[in-house]
Amino acid sequence: MIWGGFGEVLLRIVVLLLRSGQRVGIRGECEVVLGHAGGVVRGERQRHLVEANHDVWMVLKALGELCDSIDERHRAEEVLKAQRTLQRVAGLRPIGELVKPCVDILLGQLVHDHTPLPSRQIRRPQTNRCNIAAPVPMTNRISRLAPSPTGALHLGNARTFLINWALARNEGWRLIMRLEDLDGPRIKAEAAEQVLDILGWLGLDHDGDVMVQSHDLDPYRRVMHILAERGLIYACSLTRKEIVAAASAPHAPSPGEHELRFSPELRPTVPMPRLFQSEETNYRFYTRPETVRIEDAFAGAVDHRPFDEVGDFVVWTKRATPAYQLAVVVDDARQGVTDVIRGDDLLRSAARQTLLYRALDLPVPRFWHLPLILGPDGRRLAKRHGDTRLETYRRAGVGPERIIGLLASWSGVIGCPAEMSAEDFRNRFELDRLSADPVMFSEVDHAWLLGG
Repeated sequence: MIWGGFGEVLLRIVVLLLRSGQRVGIRGECEVVLGHAGGVVRGERQRHLVEANHDVWMVLKALGELCDSIDERHRAEEVLKAQRTLQRVAGLRPIGELVKPCVDILLGQLVHDHTPLPSRQIRRPQTNRCNIAAPVPMTNRISRLAPSPTGALHLGNARTFLINWALARNEGWRLIMRLEDLDGPRIKAEAAEQVLDILGWLGLDHDGDVMVQSHDLDPYRRVMHILAERGLIYACSLTRKEIVAAASAPHAPSPGEHELRFSPELRPTVPMPRLFQSEETNYRFYTRPETVRIEDAFAGAVDHRPFDEVGDFVVWTKRATPAYQLAVVVDDARQGVTDVIRGDDLLRSAARQTLLYRALDLPVPRFWHLPLILGPDGRRLAKRHGDTRLETYRRAGVGPERIIGLLASWSGVIGCPAEMSAEDFRNRFELDRLSADPVMFSEVDHAWLLGG
């Protein structure tokens, strides 16, 4: 039953409230538990809370109010407010009937003493938002492999996925697979199966079933309604050509850039209805002139200003699908992802995604942005550098051990390329030996793969 896991999360939150000796950072810890409630529910083979019905959102709101009532003190009025919140939760239907026994126990505990209640512990992942010592081992972290079937995987993708896989397996994280197939015309029907096949060929496994974004768009629609109700998005029918024409020269993209800054001068001049109405219209997220700091686990602290860099960015497209920035936030939240490992070309996206996490009252996952593989011209490895697809090398008779051997030499595992399995890579991989500098793919590397 889904509410078994939810009742336990509720129980855990109040246990945190009662730890009078650990007041510093308690709100952040409560938010972590709330944000990863989906991990508990998912473990019971049920839907994540983000996908549940309106009553669940009411409960989350009530619990959010409970978190907001916590400060550095543990006063009687806080206990009273906690009691009122729990009583309100117990009064909800049908949720109240399912969690009422738990609520009754909690209310009694609040009244009579301040000792933690016995319960099956929820293992909470470590995040950069929680600054207090956790009494439970932080082993229930979750990462994901999230390829986009817009084409076959190339060597650059492969190294990022291999490092993600090795780190997750070495640290005991759960590793899930998600196919991000919402990129409209760029999606290729046969690419999805090929991506999964080639990752298996390399020796990279994952936990649980594969999630495919396009199979269910309702979670994204629900989040759009929330953002609209909060006045954080607006419909925008302007085309790229119109934006270029309307923007002043400094806002125009530089040669080779794909992103165009959307100036605040282009926002609607009349108040917009707080509704998500037409799915066949672009919707943009309001940005403010603020700095967003990303405490990256690999790249270190990085500051970005989405307002200056991209302006109001698209969260829903006129193709009636969510944009990448929104989709990845919703998916990582509902899958309980705690650690996002990807190429550092997405560092700017991390800032935009952080704004969305905050707007939705969701905990921000820990980001690990890794250096890219570049072509001889110093640009990100792509078609312009020739055919570096793994499938092409496989058809040429190159084995997975040879691919991984080259990737290992790029990852600080070995000095020169030498054949090895994914398991060998995992056993020898150490993150602190990974260079922060990008790697240059050369003709020498290509020749080595082919047996030269």
